[in-house]
Amino acid sequence: MSAVLAWLSTLVTIAVLVAYETVLMVAQRRRPERMARSAHAALREDWFIAVSQNPGSEILAVQTLRNIADVGDHDGIDSDAWIDRHCHSCCTLTACGLG
Repeated sequence: MSAVLAWLSTLVTIAVLVAYETVLMVAQRRRPERMARSAHAALREDWFIAVSQNPGSEILAVQTLRNIADVGDHDGIDSDAWIDRHCHSCCTLTACGLG
C-alpha cells in the first residue's frame, strides 16, 4: 500500500467518524428522549434520586460510584464530573473511596 493511499484511507476514516458524531450530536439536540445517551443519563439521575431517598442504600451507591469511576467515560458523560456533582449528596468522596 502506498503512503498516499494509507493517508487517504486514514483521512476518510476520520471524516466518517466526525460525520457520525456530528449527526448524533444534532439528533440528540433535536430529540434527546430518542437517543440512548440521553435516556441513560436520565435513568442514572432517576436512580440516584431514588437511592438518595432510601436510608441504608449507601453501600449500593458507593459500589455503583466506584464502578462508574473504574469504567471511566461512558455515554459521553465524564465520570469524575458526574461523581463530583452527585456523590456529596449521599456520602463524602473519602467515604466513597474516591477522595
